[in-house]
Amino acid sequence: MLDEVVARLCKLPIDVKAGGVSAVTLVRQSGYVFDSGEIIREKIWTYISEHKELIHAWLQWSDNKRVSEGWYFCPEGGGYLVAYHPRGTRFTFDNDVEACAEFVFREIESLAKFAKSHSN
Repeated sequence: MLDEVVARLCKLPIDVKAGGVSAVTLVRQSGYVFDSGEIIREKIWTYISEHKELIHAWLQWSDNKRVSEGWYFCPEGGGYLVAYHPRGTRFTFDNDVEACAEFVFREIESLAKFAKSHSN
């Protein structure tokens, strides 16, 4: 069950781009439980490492975001940066899989938090 949830979450930018459903709706439909911690982070890393084509999709997702605050993921100085805009926490990585997994985890947590605070 958890592996299916992780697969849905990791494919989120592709599914949103396909149209018809928002990111928040996809997180709700995935069965993800907000604040599930290290177990989900490790599973995201494993899934991204086995599906490296998703790294490009998440880089595009981050680049296309138009928000006043939130997480982003980008190449920087031969490595990768995952940071919170504006003036928030910053993480640097040498490895694209590690950076992407960290971004996915933090982005999903943010979307899940938003979904929880705006539920009926």
